[in-house]
Amino acid sequence: MKMDIIFVIYNSSKWIVPCLESLRNADYTTKDLYLTFVDNGSHDESVNLIESYRERDKFGGYQIIKAGQNLGFGKANNLGVKSTTK
Repeated sequence: MKMDIIFVIYNSSKWIVPCLESLRNADYTTKDLYLTFVDNGSHDESVNLIESYRERDKFGGYQIIKAGQNLGFGKANNLGVKSTTK
């Protein structure tokens, strides 16, 4: 089963790599996971960590949306949903 996952992030650098590694190590085919990250205007290394993640090609899809400002959790999720693969 293919699955889209939306992550709304804001200054989330300390959680990004552990989250991605957790997904990679899960008992699930990573090629069936389509990841969308919506950045709510982070001021830390969040976007850089997502862009430079070495294993990103192991997922079925991997995209980053830079909102440029803090839209809030709901609006950022809605933006992510509009950009998913399904």
